[in-house]
Amino acid sequence: MDISNHLCARLNLVTTQDTGECVRALQAQGFFPQDHATMYVKMIRFRNVLVHLYGEVDNKRVYGILENELDYFRMFLMEIDAVVEKPRQEKKGRKK
Repeated sequence: MDISNHLCARLNLVTTQDTGECVRALQAQGFFPQDHATMYVKMIRFRNVLVHLYGEVDNKRVYGILENELDYFRMFLMEIDAVVEKPRQEKKGRKK
């Protein structure tokens, strides 16, 4: 959430409390494919349930996510890395 909010602010895309909207703005700019953005929004919503409604969390669901769905976090990190590195690479190219 914080990473996508930071990127949206830095790129002047949206300023909102709705992180899902920020992820969609990044997707609209071509930083994420639509299906990835959809998964990231779901991840944010699940995080909000864990934080705010933790008494209603299905422990089996959490365990299933930890066992089977951590690749989405890795995918997000790789895509964020590409977003951050792109301006650096462009800057290096202009210096030559």
